[in-house]
Amino acid sequence: MGPKKVEERKAKRRAQVAISARRHRSRKKNEMISLKKEADYLNYQLDFLRSKHKLMRADGAVAEWEEKTIAQRHKRRQAEELNAQLRYALFQQSGYVRNLKAMFALGSPNTMELNMQRFLHTYTHLRKDPQSRARDLASVCTDAKLELGMQTVLRETEGIPVLRPHISTRQISTSSTEFGASTVAVYAFDTMNTVQIFLAAIRYGVSGCRYRSDDGQDEVAVESRGLSYFKIMDQCAVLLWDYVDDDDAYPMSKNTLVKRDIIGTVVVRPEICEDGIKRVVCRSICTKVHSANMTQLTPDIRRFSESKKMGAQICGSMVYQTIVGRCPTPDPFRRKKSS
Repeated sequence: MGPKKVEERKAKRRAQVAISARRHRSRKKNEMISLKKEADYLNYQLDFLRSKHKLMRADGAVAEWEEKTIAQRHKRRQAEELNAQLRYALFQQSGYVRNLKAMFALGSPNTMELNMQRFLHTYTHLRKDPQSRARDLASVCTDAKLELGMQTVLRETEGIPVLRPHISTRQISTSSTEFGASTVAVYAFDTMNTVQIFLAAIRYGVSGCRYRSDDGQDEVAVESRGLSYFKIMDQCAVLLWDYVDDDDAYPMSKNTLVKRDIIGTVVVRPEICEDGIKRVVCRSICTKVHSANMTQLTPDIRRFSESKKMGAQICGSMVYQTIVGRCPTPDPFRRKKSS
């Protein structure tokens, strides 16, 4: 190949590169023009909607406050997400520290206070209009909270035998106007079909009760606002219940002396038990806290608090009996094998 042909080929290649560069610049320029036109149109639409919104109001400043409210709500959701991440980090750190202490002590891990409020609950406010309430519920009923509740229950109930029903109650630290306890329950069923036990949709309910003492002298009004939701996976089902702090649609009654907050998690999954047989095992931790709307407990509420402490263990047993009553008939082969 002669030098002349080599030069011609190089010149042709340079011309092709120049043409490609011009086409690329032209395409980028057209894209920028198109994006600028689209941005101008969107800004025009935004200004039009803002002016229309202000015309619908007696005071245009209201619309600006609404925009600020939306921005604040967005910041609050970001803060709640960060708070959930910090709670999970605290959960992991507490487990690590507890195992580390047990390793140096050459014994079983020290039992820490089981207060599910500290692990799971965040301030919950339900607004009045249906759309806002739906958004508030969606921000509370998250998969992340279910996962954290499940990991907490599995960690705290690890090592508890399952063949005999285990139901224990632990008191928790509260303020001078609060009293409460956590109930830990672990039990197994001679069946592999207990998912139906907590087949219930996300639900929220307001309840009010009046407790009267046996002698009829004391009467205490108690209100609670409970929220529950669940998730069913391939080999595991998780049910979580929480409470609402403030509800615009159903505010606390002025006659209510005590507010009851319940929070906890139930984990149901198949496990291989101590005898080598695979069964469905139910593990749960439930924290109940009663708070009185007063500076200090009155004698009647103090007596009520003592009765609730004694009734916590009975309540756990009643829950177990209720679940047993709802269980389907065990498989005859499984019953014969386990007997």
